[in-house]
Amino acid sequence: MLWIVSAVLFLFTISGVVIASTMLRDFKTALGTQLSIVILSSSTASLAYGMEILSAGLPEKFFWVVVRYFALNFFVFATALFVFYFTQTPIQLKSWRFLALCLVPGISLFFMATYPMTRLVYNQLWLTTNGPIPMIDKTVGPLYWVLNIYNSLILLWLTYLVLRNISRGSLLNHRQSLIVAGALVLIAGTHILYLGGARLLSVLNPNLFCYFPAAVLILWGAMRFRLADIRPIARNLLFEQMQDGILVLNLAGILIDINPAAEKYLNIFQRTSVGKPLMDSTVELAGILSNMESNEEPGSVVSIGDCPMQVTITPLQVRGGAEGGTLVILRDATDRIDVEILKEVEIKRQVSWMERQKIARTLHDSISQYLNSLVLLAGSANQRLELAKYEQLGSIIQHISSAARKASDELRVLIGELQIESPADTGFDLLKAIAERLSYIGAQSDLRTDFAAPASLDIDSSQAREIFYIVLEALNNVLRHSGADQVSIRLSQDQGQFTAEISDNGQGFDIAQVRSGMGLENMQERARQLAGRLAIESRPGAGTRIIQHLSERQPSEGR
Repeated sequence: MLWIVSAVLFLFTISGVVIASTMLRDFKTALGTQLSIVILSSSTASLAYGMEILSAGLPEKFFWVVVRYFALNFFVFATALFVFYFTQTPIQLKSWRFLALCLVPGISLFFMATYPMTRLVYNQLWLTTNGPIPMIDKTVGPLYWVLNIYNSLILLWLTYLVLRNISRGSLLNHRQSLIVAGALVLIAGTHILYLGGARLLSVLNPNLFCYFPAAVLILWGAMRFRLADIRPIARNLLFEQMQDGILVLNLAGILIDINPAAEKYLNIFQRTSVGKPLMDSTVELAGILSNMESNEEPGSVVSIGDCPMQVTITPLQVRGGAEGGTLVILRDATDRIDVEILKEVEIKRQVSWMERQKIARTLHDSISQYLNSLVLLAGSANQRLELAKYEQLGSIIQHISSAARKASDELRVLIGELQIESPADTGFDLLKAIAERLSYIGAQSDLRTDFAAPASLDIDSSQAREIFYIVLEALNNVLRHSGADQVSIRLSQDQGQFTAEISDNGQGFDIAQVRSGMGLENMQERARQLAGRLAIESRPGAGTRIIQHLSERQPSEGR
């Protein structure tokens, strides 16, 4: 009999350790930790009682008595925390509830652990052989009754909290509460019976054979019905604490539920509004929902009171897929509107910046070039005057007039683009524009030019204008920086692939060391807008070669 009883208790111990380890590994939440402590403390009490039964001497048996009392008080403490969590009963470290859980057991266990220096818990201990198993018998002191009656009252109070929770929850919550209450009643009941003198086999404490089954019963409820994991946590965190307002309406427009955020937004209260038509509580929202349903505008931003709200309506289905009501979500749209305004301002700023860059490139690549030509031509005319070569002035003056007219035309086009939203950029002749530019260069310098191109090019006018500005910038760099006496321009188009190549026999430069000026940056930027590729090949003493590749019909920014 001795070994059979001990084997049962040791089986409780091993099972409890396995279950508690699994809980700590797989359920890393506050609930999982609490349930693990409940299981582990009950299995420790079973181990202590089993060792107490097997121990031969009184000191050994009393040592396991002390261990058992510590484990059982841990069980009561962990179970209380679990019940507080389950019933949403607030508890803080400085609250009277927490103090009551610790103070009385702490005092009693302290005196019990210091035996035999005090007689406050036990007056006398001895071994009794009245039954088949030798066990400790005793005469007790006042703290024995204080501790045991205290633990019984704690268990009964926890049972009351759980049973009170039944009236607050759903059918699922009823079953959860009944399971926990049943486990607490089992422990409290056998504990009271033991204090009243009930014994198993004349000497054994029946209460010690109920702690582990009660802990497993609580755990079974947790695993079977997702105990304290669905309603208390989900509703509290997702429904009660959501910043979005939530309303639940049935098909008749009756308000079924409402969360605190919606109460705040609508200035209505759950206790006076639930169960009544929404129209009776808030005519404003009821009218908005009616219009939204008829106009099919879910997620619209409307004004409720003085606050812009985003209102979303979602049908709720019941069993069988039938519509059972409506979920209404109210979200404060103030931040959203502010963000949209900031985005709009940023977009406008970016567009403005891009337009300024476009104007700067146009001024630099076209009008500035023509003005440079005027300066060069004017200088050339001045030289002719000084040398009395009057017969050459007519041609130079004609070029000055043409360059001034081109600058004026470019300026007029630019002004027109700034005045209309979609400028019509048609009819730009790339071949003619390059030929005229080379003619200007030949008139104002000794630079020899060579231009080769097909009779016609299949590129649109806006692309042609961007390519011309790239060529124009390259020629300007040749004139100002290269020291070349010859420049060659080659345009080609084969199977939709357009290529422009500008090369000179000047002094060249080290690409890795040269600082990119506005001209090179403009060429690169225009190439990016054409979705093309711009390659620059140069080295000191070997001239420069610029190659622009453009695939057929690539998008470009209109000018």
